Amino acid sequence: MSELIAPSDIRWPTRKQEAWKYTDLAAWSKLMPEAFSLAQPQPKARPTALWQGDCSRRLTWLDGQFQADWSHGVAPTDTQAEPASSEALSDLITHSRRQAHSLSLSGDDTCVHLVLAQDAEQDALSHLDLNIDVADNAEITLIEEHLGGRAGLASTQINLTLGNNAQVRHVRLQHTSAQQMLIGGQHVRLSNYARLFQTHVEWGGRLSRLHSTLALQGEGAECHYYALSGLTERQHVDHQVEVRHEAAHAISRLRARGIVGDSARQVFNGKVYVARDAQKTDSDQLLRNLLLSDKAEVDAKPELEIYADDVRCAHGSTVGRLDDAALFYLRSRGLDSTQARRLLMLSFAERVLREIGDEDLRDQTRTAIADHLSLQTPA
Repeated sequence: MSELIAPSDIRWPTRKQEAWKYTDLAAWSKLMPEAFSLAQPQPKARPTALWQGDCSRRLTWLDGQFQADWSHGVAPTDTQAEPASSEALSDLITHSRRQAHSLSLSGDDTCVHLVLAQDAEQDALSHLDLNIDVADNAEITLIEEHLGGRAGLASTQINLTLGNNAQVRHVRLQHTSAQQMLIGGQHVRLSNYARLFQTHVEWGGRLSRLHSTLALQGEGAECHYYALSGLTERQHVDHQVEVRHEAAHAISRLRARGIVGDSARQVFNGKVYVARDAQKTDSDQLLRNLLLSDKAEVDAKPELEIYADDVRCAHGSTVGRLDDAALFYLRSRGLDSTQARRLLMLSFAERVLREIGDEDLRDQTRTAIADHLSLQTPA
């Protein structure tokens, strides 16, 4: 394998594939660098993560390569990479610098911080497979943070399995550099009475796509998926989420919010599948988006596919603008236009931000996303 590869040498997913209808990588490849680097990264300075709180493990990767010197706690185990999980991305993954690791988490791992950093010195093409197994009855906070980069393309596939009665609070933050591109996938399996609370917050990168499959395979499993995007300029975020109810008495909640300005684009496709044996399913999803400019775009599509007959399922989607009456009221109380807009946007975002359990991390995330929006939004 050479040290460089041109985007033109890779077969990219196109709009002809339904799952890529709104994120045509073949078209995006024309905006990519002339060549991606496949060379091993040469670490210079440790990346600065947003969250610096205490944790039992802090594990850092740079361009998909594990950095033991920047990590603490039990290191991940090297594993054999599985075949590409997505046929559409198989060519991309084949050409990438690729690593595969596994983590086994027990009740001793109360908090695990995964730092997935991209090198600011080169436009790299990389892929990371990460398998995480959570033991029965364990209660874990998992913080996944994507940062750094230049104009490279990072691909990740995270497979998360929750044992019986396990509980995971998973916070995923994406604040990479302005030109970085990310293609992510996650496959989650929940056993009997397992509970998963996911909070995804994105305000970085040029292009970010996450394809999630959440399989409630055990009776009484529970899944809560919250997502928030704060987008400006020509940023593009795409979440493809499929919740699969495969056992009885399971609960799922999808809540996604986007604040979209300038010429940015937010895509969210949420599908809930209820198998024939998944009686007593309780599921709903609600997608809400704010448009801050006439050029901003939102594509939101909630779906239901139900084969059981004793279920409670609902969905809804709204797209709107900041309330002029609310802006006028706030300005009449002494706030200027920028302060009023900032307050309304934060109020809209708070429904997702409040799901971040750590108060310091929640405050840092709120400040970061507000600064990103207010710097780019006209007063």
